[in-house]
Amino acid sequence: VRYRIDEGAGTATLLESVTDPEIPFSGCCGSARRSSSGSWLMSWGGTSMVTEFNANGERTFLLGFGTLSSYRAFPVAAGEISRQTMRAAMETMHPR
Repeated sequence: VRYRIDEGAGTATLLESVTDPEIPFSGCCGSARRSSSGSWLMSWGGTSMVTEFNANGERTFLLGFGTLSSYRAFPVAAGEISRQTMRAAMETMHPR
């Protein structure tokens, strides 16, 4: 969910809500990142799922980690980092 907060008035106005019918519950630790185009990248904390929705609310990407839980997801634009750089970072975090 995304709210507009008016601290002076002590109010919060709901601006947007993103849901996925295939992921009915996210218990903790998730993240949501909105791009300048209006799309959303969601990490459904406490589940193994990461999804992306376009500005119209249509799911355009789904990634599952099997039995592992997703904690946080960051969008990376095409060409922003190389495959080799990504692999090296992953190997640093979790060496084989």
